[in-house]
Amino acid sequence: MFRNQYDHDVSVWSPQGRIHQIEYAMEAVKQGSAAVALKNKDFSVIVALKRAPSELSSYQEKLIPIDSHIGMAITGLTADGFLLAKSMRRECADNRWAYGEPLPISRLLNKISLKMQIPTQQYGRRPFGVGMLIAGYDDQGPHVYYLCPSSNSYDCRSFAVGSRSQSARTYLERHLDQFPNSSLDELIAHGLKALKGCLPAETELTGKNCALAVVGKGRDFTILKEEDIEPYLAGLATSVPSEVSDHSAEPQPVAPAYVTSTQLYNWRFTTDELANQRQECNAAARKRLAPVTKANADASQGGVSNAEAEPLLLTAEDELIIVKRYILIMKELFHKFEEPKLPPDVFGFAATYFKRFYLNNSVMDYFPREMMLTALYLACKAADFPLGLQTFTSHIPRNRERYSDFIVNSELFLMEKLQYDLWIHTPYRPLCGLIVDLVAYQNALRERRGQKPVEDAASLVATLKAEGYEIIHTWFQTDLCLTHPPSQFALAVLLELGRTRPELEVEAFVRDEVCGCAPLKSDEPCGDSSRGEENQPSVQSGEPTPQQQWSNLSEKMEHIQAMIAEFEFLEDLSQTGEEEAVLLQCRNPLYDPLSEEYAAAKERANKLMSFIE
Repeated sequence: MFRNQYDHDVSVWSPQGRIHQIEYAMEAVKQGSAAVALKNKDFSVIVALKRAPSELSSYQEKLIPIDSHIGMAITGLTADGFLLAKSMRRECADNRWAYGEPLPISRLLNKISLKMQIPTQQYGRRPFGVGMLIAGYDDQGPHVYYLCPSSNSYDCRSFAVGSRSQSARTYLERHLDQFPNSSLDELIAHGLKALKGCLPAETELTGKNCALAVVGKGRDFTILKEEDIEPYLAGLATSVPSEVSDHSAEPQPVAPAYVTSTQLYNWRFTTDELANQRQECNAAARKRLAPVTKANADASQGGVSNAEAEPLLLTAEDELIIVKRYILIMKELFHKFEEPKLPPDVFGFAATYFKRFYLNNSVMDYFPREMMLTALYLACKAADFPLGLQTFTSHIPRNRERYSDFIVNSELFLMEKLQYDLWIHTPYRPLCGLIVDLVAYQNALRERRGQKPVEDAASLVATLKAEGYEIIHTWFQTDLCLTHPPSQFALAVLLELGRTRPELEVEAFVRDEVCGCAPLKSDEPCGDSSRGEENQPSVQSGEPTPQQQWSNLSEKMEHIQAMIAEFEFLEDLSQTGEEEAVLLQCRNPLYDPLSEEYAAAKERANKLMSFIE
């Protein structure tokens, strides 16, 4: 909890062997606007997003030409990027003056890496907080390099860096084998499609917020103008090879980004696994805190010890109730953010962080109020909606200074406990897509029946989204975010909305359109034997039929519905249970900022740090 004692200088190593100043610089790169670089046999292409601090200001330039054969995109601290670009230009100019030829790209990377390493070796300096995607062409062919704040350089076939870049990297990995044989136009289209995945759902990729540069065989490093980029954006859907379009059009049961995510591989559990993990965590905490709690109880009774008395500690079920209560408190705090209004993904990120943290940690060790605030603050950053600490704490009713200090001291601690798996696939976006498809399905169905279309479809979509998002907020008290994919979470919410609006025929929509039993584009019902053999799913391929998909999905939805029906949701914050009173008595004093034990531990840490200073 004293990690801030080891991050005041770049030459200080933490007890875990880490240099936090460099990690801060790398975090600045992750928060920067996204950039993508890729190459084929003859060309290298860089595409980058440009940000504007406000609507009245111009976009910041992200692409920097270095020499005729090399250029780069920067993400992170732009001032550091321009400073390093100046040094790179000087190195290239010196080489041309001395040898009369362009500086090889690998040698330039070696020189600039040494320059970036110098601040990491001297007291009183900070590392460069910028990541650079470098594209160039020399005698060895086209190159793509990534240079990170730790001064390490990586030779890549393609790479993406910056905010929301995970989706771009997923796209690049899926199509990596197609890049070498792509034409220049196809390569640019691939780069733009990868970059498009880094944008929020409501933002479009345009010539104003996008920068594009090309370098390669017989072509100097050139940054394209806005009017030159527009044709590529206009033909984005048809500019990639046909086999790529066919592959991307195949129905996927789960979003590809989720299939390759840490959320699936590291944070997906069964109900039994969750129960066992919570029991083990609670048992370890009870064993650790029993002597401390008993000593405090004896001291409160005037030093009279009662050997038969059991120490007052929380059970695993009590801890789960407290976690549910603070999810509800987080929801109330989330709704207090009016200026600015937080996007729904922020709550999904924060609630998931909170539940993940208390899978392996006890509320008796780390008080949930402070961790709830830290999770919400971290979620704002991870969901690409960063808020200043002062702006964030201004929405806290009281003790703002104390909570501000705690958030600063515990943010990296929370990230470490989450294994730095910060990107969350939430059910909000899938639900939005399902609602739009549902309304379109209703209009098509009414048209087929000769009825009028849905009145004020936009208003209906907005109403369903608002109600659905509120249901999702409430259902985060359950373990759905840990046991089911976000798509199934969203589908269960849609079916819940359909129970209050039977006229929308949600179940028929899911069966016929989502599962494909009787889509409107086909007049044949699911079980019609007149369908040709060519339209029947291949038994040998192992692909389930639409009816099998509907049957499997129905079982999962019924399981979720039963779990929701049995779950005891908390709705009233005015009443506090016995668990809260017990928590105040058995809280670990070592992690309580107001306790004497915490003050003593902090004083010992300060004394140890005095030797370093």
